[in-house]
Amino acid sequence: MTTTTAALVLAWIAIILLTLATAGLLRRVEQLSSRSTLQAEPGEPVIGLQLPMSKYLSDLEGGQAQVLLLFVSPSCMTCQAAIDAIVAAGPAGHRIGVVLREADAAPMHLPDGWVPLTSAAGLFHILRIPATPYLVRLDADGTIIDATMAVGSLSLQHWLTHPSPTHHTPASTA
Repeated sequence: MTTTTAALVLAWIAIILLTLATAGLLRRVEQLSSRSTLQAEPGEPVIGLQLPMSKYLSDLEGGQAQVLLLFVSPSCMTCQAAIDAIVAAGPAGHRIGVVLREADAAPMHLPDGWVPLTSAAGLFHILRIPATPYLVRLDADGTIIDATMAVGSLSLQHWLTHPSPTHHTPASTA
């Protein structure tokens, strides 16, 4: 076997190995992209859905007051402004929970009496929270009354005191 023939054989082996590696990478990318499309797409929480308070919000369980959940992420630039706006709106009579996407709430300054819910991050997925900051208002029994983004021209005082026009018969989660 001549040197030229050996070089040609090695070149073809390298081309075949590169082709196989590329095919393997493409298959892996396809698997990852199909897995992400199978996960629930962010949308809107279902008005009327009833969350079992003891399972998801045990820190806010009990009492007859409505529950206000604020979904935030410490890296969110508008989340602290949403907290300040809610404080300014004076949500008297509400138990307020702050659902944190990350376990560390260090950059967030929560008012006294607000309950940080670091262990309830799964609610982002269960309730299909599309973005932060996001507000969800629940009855004392865990039924979702209303949900909205907590930014922009939202009139918090009106939103906190008026029922949702889309409120309907409760569904339940397991």
